[in-house]
Amino acid sequence: MLVRLSDRFSDQDRDEIIAGMRRHDIDSQSALELASMTNYPAEVGGGPWPVAERAMMRSICLPFHNDLVDSEIDLICQTLELMLTRSTFSRD
Repeated sequence: MLVRLSDRFSDQDRDEIIAGMRRHDIDSQSALELASMTNYPAEVGGGPWPVAERAMMRSICLPFHNDLVDSEIDLICQTLELMLTRSTFSRD
């Protein structure tokens, strides 16, 4: 599942949040990593889609598949919320 962080988060914040999610054994990645795995090359930075590129710089791919159970979804959401809070506190 792709989620986009609000404008108050930077791409560095996104990377810290992803690292924190991974430290808690929750596989996550940036949309840029996901785009690099597709068959269609995406030009990022100076390409023809500046709004989409800005949104992608703050996007995180979270685990999403048919076998996720409610407790796993809750854990993913709680961990994301914790990482968002930590990121906000580290800036203030």
